[in-house]
Amino acid sequence: MSSDSIILICIGLLLLTLFIVMAIHLGRNFRFMRQRQRKLADRIESLRLSKMLGLLNIPLKKYAAKTSDAEKARHIWACERCPNPDQCNQALAGKQIDADSFCPNYPRLKILKKD
Repeated sequence: MSSDSIILICIGLLLLTLFIVMAIHLGRNFRFMRQRQRKLADRIESLRLSKMLGLLNIPLKKYAAKTSDAEKARHIWACERCPNPDQCNQALAGKQIDADSFCPNYPRLKILKKD
């Protein structure tokens, strides 16, 4: 075997190793991202935010696709610290209350509904 063949084999093995390492890391990153998305979805589903999405007929998949993680975090934060939980509960129960007057998330959700 010539030295050129040995060099080519070494380069090939090095590239193969690099490819395998990158594939492993990519798989881990995708798994991490899916777990993170699932945690966000679980938090949203545990809040009035999911009911407000339902009231506006915005599917959770559309909400997930049309909002960034940062925006979802802001919505979760605002919902968890709702300044008007009684009004929100009444609106979600079917009482005719304008959510624009009390819900900090409503303006953005209303825009999402139009999209």
